[in-house]
Amino acid sequence: MQRLAGLALLFCVSCSSSPAVVDSWRDPEQREVKHEKTVVVVVSGETNFRRVAEETLVSRLDPDRSGTSYGFLDAAALQTPKEAAELARTHGFDSALVVRVLGVGEPVPELGAPDSPEYVHLAGQSFSTAVLWSSVGDEGLDRRKRTFRLQARFYALDSDKLVWSGIVEVHDPESARELAQQSAKVLQAELSEQGLAR
Repeated sequence: MQRLAGLALLFCVSCSSSPAVVDSWRDPEQREVKHEKTVVVVVSGETNFRRVAEETLVSRLDPDRSGTSYGFLDAAALQTPKEAAELARTHGFDSALVVRVLGVGEPVPELGAPDSPEYVHLAGQSFSTAVLWSSVGDEGLDRRKRTFRLQARFYALDSDKLVWSGIVEVHDPESARELAQQSAKVLQAELSEQGLAR
């Protein structure tokens, strides 16, 4: 009996440590979303990490139906919603996946509502850059921060409408690359379930 209880506890611990979408929202009026190519935007003050995270997400989502944004959307472009959306459309994208990490102690935003105005914008929404990925370096992670929460939002660029948003939790990643890989795996599965990725 004691062994069984120990196994159950081990199972619960392993479940809780798996990366997962812990909350999500889908616009009920946007059930059928037809899109051909998704631009991936990782809002980050860490240029190298942004590149790694975007490339990891694109490889998961399908390189033929998605692409990175770091080559044409810099911080200045992201601060002008219409310019950012137009640039994305010019590069052949009709949808956008925007991902950012929530700062330690930052409240989880209401999933179906716009973010409060801060610094970086896309498709009419705003994203904070004050603490984004500040603990993520090329060599690894700040080990004091064991659980990372990421906010992900999927937009239809033709209408600039928020289609889906969710919160992803990743526990104890060993490196910045692993954080990107784990979150990409979870997001790909969730977006596939939502009919927004293959």
